Amino acid sequence: MSTPGAAAKDLRAEVLNAVLDRTPDVVCVLAPSNNLTSSRTVVEAGVEFALLLSSVCEKWDEVVVVDFPPRLNVPVDVQEHLRNQYRVKAASAGVRYWSVAEQFPMNDLQLWYKDSVHLSDSEGMPILAKAFFSAAHDHLLRKVLDPVSTKMPDVSPKTRRISPKVVVKGEVRHVPRRPDPSEWTFSGCGKKRPHLAKPEQSCSAPKRRLVHQQVVKECSVRLWRFSSAILDAMDAMDAVPSHLPSPAASPAVVSQCRKERRMGLLQKAVSGKTVTEQQVDIPSVANIPVEPSETVAVNAEVPIPQDQAVELSSMPTSMPVDVNAEVPIPQDQAVELSSMPTTLPVDVNVEVPIPQAVELYSTPTSPSRALAHYPGTSSVKEALKTQKKLWSSEDYSTFNDEVGGGCWARILNQNYVNGLMTATISWNLVASYYKDLPFSRDGLMTAEEPWSGSYVVESPIWITAHTTQFTQPGWSYLHTVGHLAQGGSYVALTDGKGNLTVVIETMTRDHSVCIRPPLPPLNVTSQNATFHLQGSFASIKELQVWRSQFNFKTKKSSFFETLTPQKLFDGSFTLELAEDEVYTLTTMTTGQKGSYPDSPPSARFPKVYKDHFNVRNPPFSEAPDFADQTGVFEYYINMTDPGPHVFTLRQVVTERPVTWAADADQTISVIGDYQWENLTVSCDVFMESMKAGGVFIAARVDKGGQSVRSAKGVFFWVFADGTYKVTNELAGQTVLAEGLSGTRAYGWHTLSLTVEGQYASGLLNGYPLWKNAVVLTTKNGWAAIGTHSFELAQFDNFAVVAEY
Repeated sequence: MSTPGAAAKDLRAEVLNAVLDRTPDVVCVLAPSNNLTSSRTVVEAGVEFALLLSSVCEKWDEVVVVDFPPRLNVPVDVQEHLRNQYRVKAASAGVRYWSVAEQFPMNDLQLWYKDSVHLSDSEGMPILAKAFFSAAHDHLLRKVLDPVSTKMPDVSPKTRRISPKVVVKGEVRHVPRRPDPSEWTFSGCGKKRPHLAKPEQSCSAPKRRLVHQQVVKECSVRLWRFSSAILDAMDAMDAVPSHLPSPAASPAVVSQCRKERRMGLLQKAVSGKTVTEQQVDIPSVANIPVEPSETVAVNAEVPIPQDQAVELSSMPTSMPVDVNAEVPIPQDQAVELSSMPTTLPVDVNVEVPIPQAVELYSTPTSPSRALAHYPGTSSVKEALKTQKKLWSSEDYSTFNDEVGGGCWARILNQNYVNGLMTATISWNLVASYYKDLPFSRDGLMTAEEPWSGSYVVESPIWITAHTTQFTQPGWSYLHTVGHLAQGGSYVALTDGKGNLTVVIETMTRDHSVCIRPPLPPLNVTSQNATFHLQGSFASIKELQVWRSQFNFKTKKSSFFETLTPQKLFDGSFTLELAEDEVYTLTTMTTGQKGSYPDSPPSARFPKVYKDHFNVRNPPFSEAPDFADQTGVFEYYINMTDPGPHVFTLRQVVTERPVTWAADADQTISVIGDYQWENLTVSCDVFMESMKAGGVFIAARVDKGGQSVRSAKGVFFWVFADGTYKVTNELAGQTVLAEGLSGTRAYGWHTLSLTVEGQYASGLLNGYPLWKNAVVLTTKNGWAAIGTHSFELAQFDNFAVVAEY
C-alpha cells in the first residue's frame, strides 16, 4: 500500500484504515523519505515515524523497516540525520532496520529519474525491490531458525543459556562496554544502549544493567535476551574505568571528584541599588593549555606544576559541568568566581543542554583535538570524555552587522566559559563573494566588489581585537572564568610571565543572536563588578582599558576605544558595566586601533565586460570576478593550440566530489550583476570529452551556493555529439529549443546568447542557430559558464554586454 507523496502521518492513516484479506507473513515498512520535505525538523519526522511504526506493529506481528533510498536534491547530512532518527525509533520498537543507502552510490546517476528524487524504473527500482526481498527473507529465516530473535518478549521461559546464570535485582552501577559492531545502538538521555535494550526512559529514571539468563519469578526488572557476543563483551568488562570512582567509593572520593570540576557562580545581592555588585577573585596562575585558531591567537602548551592547576586533560571526564549552577551563600561571605579546588562542588546532576546539530570529530593529523561545528558555546559530554583539546572548528557564520558583532563577542568568551573550547574559528574571515549568493556578509569584514575595490571594516573585526591584540600564541586561559551575576561573561588569560588580560562582555540576547544554533533566553542588565587579583597578580598597580559600546538605539556605536588606565588598590578594581559592552583590561601596553585608507566608493559591476585570460604567470589560479559554484575553473596554458587560444580558462574537476550540500551534477561559475535583465553573453568553448562532452553559457542565473542545483535562467548548451539545447534551468528539464549544431570535441566554437524581455536567441560561430525562444521564468540574474558533467573543457574570450 502506498500514497504518492505520502509522509509518515499519511501512511499511518492508510495503515489504520487498511483491510487485508489475509495476514501477511511479514510487513516491510519503507522508511518515508517524503518527511525530508514535509517535516519541519528531523526530530518531528522521527516522532511521526514512531507513530507509524507503532500502528503497524499493533496490526501485524512480523515487521521489518527498509531504509529509504538517497535523494540527489537533499543534503547528504540531512538525510543521514533522518536515517539516524528512524533507526532510533525502530530500535526502540524492537524492529530491525534494513539499510540500503550503500546500494545507491550517488555518483551513479542512472539509478535516479531526472527529478533527482524517484528511482529509475530500469536501474534504481530493481535494487530497491531486491532490498525488500532480502529484508523479508532475512526476517522470515530468522523466525524459523531463532523464533525468539524476531520478537522481543518480556520473558523467555523456554530459553536456556550455557553462559553463567546472572540475576539482577534492584540497581547496579552502569559500566561502559564496547559495542558489538554488528548491532545497532541508539542514544537516550545521553547514554548508549544495545540494540535489544529496554525502550527509552526519561533522563530522570534510574539506569539499570539488565542481563537475562533464565526466568526468576521474584525478579522485579524486565528481562531481555542478549546475543552471546554481547554477553561475552559484558563479561569482559569487569573493571571500572580508572577515571571513575568505584561503586564502593566513599562520599569523600565522590566529593573530591566534584570539587575538581568546580566552575561555580556565587551571587551577592546589594540592597538599595539599581545595579548588582559582584566581586571576582582572580587567583595566581592556574593554567589550562590553549590551542591556536585562525581568529583567536591564544594558544599553547605551558607546563605547570601539578599543585598549581588542573589541566584540562586531567579533569574528571564522567561528570557534566554546569557552568551556570548557582550556589547560595551567606550574605556576608565574599563572592568568588573560580574553578580552583577550594570552591564549592558543582551539582553533577545538572547536565548542560546540547544542541542537536553538534558534530564531534578528530582531525586525522591532529588526533589530540576534538572539533565541533556551531556548538552554541556548549561541549557535549562525549567531547569532554575524550580528554582532547576542544575547538569550535566552524562558528559564527552570521550577518556582520552590529548584531553579528554581538554574536561574535558573546561566543568568543562563552565558547570557553561554557564549553572549555580554546579555539574559535570563524566562517568566514572576509565576505568576498557576490552579495546575492547565500550567506551574504557572513564574514568578519566585507570586500565583495573587486572591480571597484570597495570594502567595509565591520564590527566583528574590532571585537576580535579585544582578544587577539592582547594575547599571543603561548598564552593560557586561567581557571578563573565565568558568568557575571546580572548576565555576561569574562575570561582571563596569562602568558605565565606576569602579564594578564581580562576580556568582559555584556551582550544582551537580542543583540547577540548568531545564525545557529537557536539562542535560549538570557537576561543581561547593568551591574557593577569588582575584581580581586591574587597571588602574583596582586602586585599589578594599573591595567590598560579598551572598550567597545554597541548602541542599537542611536546607531552610533563606538568600537575598540582606549580609556584612561584602571588603577588598582590592594589588587582590586571595580567596573560599571552597561548592557552590550565589551571590555579588555590588560597589562599589555602594545594595543592600538589599526588604521586603514578610505574605501573606494561602491560601484555596480561593469555593463561591458571582457576577459581573454591572457595571463602567463597568474598570481592566483582562478580568474577574477568568476565565482565557481560547482567545479573549479582555472587559468590554463594550452600548449597544443598553435593559434589564439594558448591562454584559456579550464574546468578541471573530473569527478563529482563529496559535497557539503546538494551540489549540481553540472559545473557552473557565475559572474556579473544579479540585477542584469537584458544582456548578451559570448564565449569561445572547447570540449575535451569525445562522446558525452557538453558546455554552456547562460544568462539570468538566479541561484548559487547550496541552492545551485535548482538554478533557473537561460542555458545555451552545445554537445560533442553534434547537438544543441536551450533550457530554462541548470538541470535541463525544461527545454526551450533543441536541434543539430555540428559541434564536436577538440574544436573551438563561439557561442553567443542574447536575452531581451521574454525572448532569447543564440548564435554559433557567428551564425543564427536558434531564435525567439520564449523565456518562462527569471527576470534577472548573473551570467555563467559551465559544463554538462564533471569533465575537462576550456573557455576563452568571455564577454558580456548588459542592461540593468
